[in-house]
Amino acid sequence: MTTRILTFVSLWMLLVISKACSPPDGPYTEPTLVERIQESYTKVVMFGKVIEQHPDPSWPADAYTATMEAYCFYKGNPTDKSIVNITEAGFVPGHCFSKDLEVNQTYLVLLYDDMYEGRRILKPEYVEEMSVDELGRVSEICRMRLTYPGDMTSQSLKMECPQPVGPENCLQPSPPSPPSTDAAHPEPPSEVSPPAPPQEGSPLPPDIEPPVLADVTPQSEVTIKTAKMMTSVKPPKAKATAQVYDSANPDSGSTRNAISYLLAIVNVIFGLLLLH
Repeated sequence: MTTRILTFVSLWMLLVISKACSPPDGPYTEPTLVERIQESYTKVVMFGKVIEQHPDPSWPADAYTATMEAYCFYKGNPTDKSIVNITEAGFVPGHCFSKDLEVNQTYLVLLYDDMYEGRRILKPEYVEEMSVDELGRVSEICRMRLTYPGDMTSQSLKMECPQPVGPENCLQPSPPSPPSTDAAHPEPPSEVSPPAPPQEGSPLPPDIEPPVLADVTPQSEVTIKTAKMMTSVKPPKAKATAQVYDSANPDSGSTRNAISYLLAIVNVIFGLLLLH
């Protein structure tokens, strides 16, 4: 049973150590120091010196807790003391970058808040090895507020950090660049305006035939032609024998008259078609 438990723990540790970070979706641009500091999740911007490293039992040997002596703060002030512990320094499996804090080196560290067993802890979001002469890069950023640890006096200060510049000369984050136009995001097709109609009297292009004009005969002339056709149609000739009333079929006479009128109307329509 003990062997199985040890095997399971060993496999779990191997899985944690070999876990890779998740690559960013789409194109990625490394943020500048100004953008990192101005992010809302960056709660503390501190400059100081690493004095100790302590193993972190929650992680393998590559991750540790770093103890720093804070010289000054440019954003936030997590404690009244000059000694600050930073959890999860070094390499944490699953993170894409290692936040190494070597002993006896000075760093600019960007920290964010977290909770562990009901107490507040600080974790590194970004670390950069930096000397006091390079702190001007930080003091030139907008909305920086210089403070010192509360347990230090003017006589006990290890060093004086440069004062932030005024709002008229400070550095703001660069505005986001517009999205690039590529094959995945083609430009919408431009609207094509219809060609202007030709002006009256202007010649038509050679590839356009002139329109065929419809017959625009006046309505009065059509009426006259129709009247002439109706008068020129002769009624059907009467048979030699007189029509005899058929008592067995009383509608036979009216039926013959309807057929005669229908033939006359057909003759008129045929004559109109011949005119056109």
